[in-house]
Amino acid sequence: CTFTLTPIDNVAPSISCIGNQTAFYNANCEFEVASYVGQIVSTDNCDLSVDVVQSPAAGSFVSGVTPITMTGTDDAGNTISCSFSVTPSDNQPPAITCPSTQDADFDANCEFALQDYTGLGVAVDNCSATTITQSPVAGTVLSANSVITLTAMDQNQNATSCSFLVVPEDNLAPAILCPSDLTVDFDANCSFTLADYTGLGSPSDNCSSVFTVSQLPSAGTVIGASTPITLTVLDGNGNSADCSFNVNPVDNTDPIITCIADQEVVFDSNCQFEVSDYNGSAITSDNCS
Repeated sequence: CTFTLTPIDNVAPSISCIGNQTAFYNANCEFEVASYVGQIVSTDNCDLSVDVVQSPAAGSFVSGVTPITMTGTDDAGNTISCSFSVTPSDNQPPAITCPSTQDADFDANCEFALQDYTGLGVAVDNCSATTITQSPVAGTVLSANSVITLTAMDQNQNATSCSFLVVPEDNLAPAILCPSDLTVDFDANCSFTLADYTGLGSPSDNCSSVFTVSQLPSAGTVIGASTPITLTVLDGNGNSADCSFNVNPVDNTDPIITCIADQEVVFDSNCQFEVSDYNGSAITSDNCS
């Protein structure tokens, strides 16, 4: 009699996984699972090749530490698995947008202290919150146009920067000190011609050493009474200030009198003569009155 022996393969294949892997997050704070099948070593007692399947499959998107399971199956349906982990990390710097050029005002020392501009920066990151820092820091005292750099750093120490300009301006008016009131003499016509008093003003400014001082009424103006004089100082940045004083003309010129010629008189019987009234015979004139 005869019978048949039918061999059955019930020995699972062998499989060797790779070590733990790393991956980098994309712009959505996810990473795409790669295909690791080609890196797996598997053998079988009967078959020349083992079918290896990966889970999660290549192309899957995940957002945290992910175990990858590799399962090998031989032609007899025997299976074996191994696993390793993929740990993602964030190597993408945040994006930051700086403000446009900012204006600032010089102080009395022709300097300005930087403000805190970090609130004007707009930062976004793929995975985490960001911290914005400024250089030079707020409170730094400067005296000219300055480049400000804002740096955004995420929680994984990735950083990126942008810059903008701070332009200071002199918006403070200068100061001018006028002289005390001046007393002057009327001329022969009971008038006075104003002089140039701009040199009597004492101007000062926070930023500029170049001043233009003007006078109103201008030099050469003829006045006949007490007159206020305004001196105006203009600094190199177009800021101005005024002060005033009075020019007070007074009459210090004596009048003129012309007498009549010498007169002859006749004694009376007492060898005397009476003085006549000559007031109306004198000729008088004055420059003012």
